[in-house]
Amino acid sequence: RELIRIKPNIIHTHLMGGDMIGYLWKRVSPKTIWISTAHNVEFHTSLIKRIAWKIFLKKVDAVIAVSDAVAAYSHEHFSVPEEKIHIIYNGVDTKQWKKIPVKVIDTDTLSFATIGRLEEQKGHVYALQALARLKDIPWTYHVYGQGSLENSLKHTARTLGIADRVIWHGQHTDMAHAFKEIDVVVQPSLWEGMSLVVLESMAAGRLVVTSVAAGSGIIEDGVTGYLCETGNATDLSRVLRTIVENPKDSMHIAKQGRVQVEKHFDIKNHYRAIKNLYSSLLSF
Repeated sequence: RELIRIKPNIIHTHLMGGDMIGYLWKRVSPKTIWISTAHNVEFHTSLIKRIAWKIFLKKVDAVIAVSDAVAAYSHEHFSVPEEKIHIIYNGVDTKQWKKIPVKVIDTDTLSFATIGRLEEQKGHVYALQALARLKDIPWTYHVYGQGSLENSLKHTARTLGIADRVIWHGQHTDMAHAFKEIDVVVQPSLWEGMSLVVLESMAAGRLVVTSVAAGSGIIEDGVTGYLCETGNATDLSRVLRTIVENPKDSMHIAKQGRVQVEKHFDIKNHYRAIKNLYSSLLSF
C-alpha cells in the first residue's frame, strides 16, 4: 500500500524479505529502479531459499555488495551480471567511536571480548577453545550477545574448565561504555559480508583479532590488526599469546587500525557512494 501511495522512482531493499518485495514490485512497476544491498555470503542459507533469491534478483537493476567477497558471491551464485554489481563498503560513524581513548593493554588483567549473536556464524566456540589453551595467562573473556547457542557455549566453557573466567553479558546496548574495559576484541566468525563489529572495534581504538573470513578486506595482518585461520582454535590461541608477549606492538597496531577505518570506512563515504549510485541510475 505504501509503494502504491508513494510511487517511488527507486526502491532499495535489504535481505530476502525485502528482495521479495522488490521482485514483486518490479513486476507491477517495471520502470521503477530496484536496488538490492547484499550484506553477506549466503552459504548458510537453505538451498531452496538460495534458488528463490536467485530468481528474485533476475529483475534487479543494481546490487550493492558490501565487500569484494559478497560481490563475488552475488555474481557466481546468484548470477547477477558483473555490470550490475557495485561494491560499496560498509561504513561506521568514526567520529562517535573516536571519542573512546585507546586503552593501554594490561597483560596482568587482560580483557578479551566477542560481540555478536550466539550463533554458529560467529564462531564463539573457537574463541573458547583458544582461550582454554591460555590458562597460564590471566585473562577474562566477555561475551556480548544472545542466541540459540547460549546454553551450548556455556556448557563448552564448563567442559574446558574456563567457565569462571567467562562473563556472559547478553544483549548490550551501550558498547561505547563497554569498550572502555576491553583490551582485545576477538571475532572468530566463520563467514561474514563485512563485519560492522570489526569496523566499530577498530574505530574505537581496540586491537582486533579476527578470522580471515571476518577481517579480509579490512585488516592488514600485523599492521592494523591480527588475522587467524578461519575455524582454527590453535591458530587463534597462537595470535592471542603473541599479543600478551608484545603488548607495546599491539597498542601501536590498534592505533593503526583506527586510522585505517577513519580513512577507508567512514559512514560519510558510504552515504556518498550510495547517493552517487542513485544519481547515476536515475540519469540513465
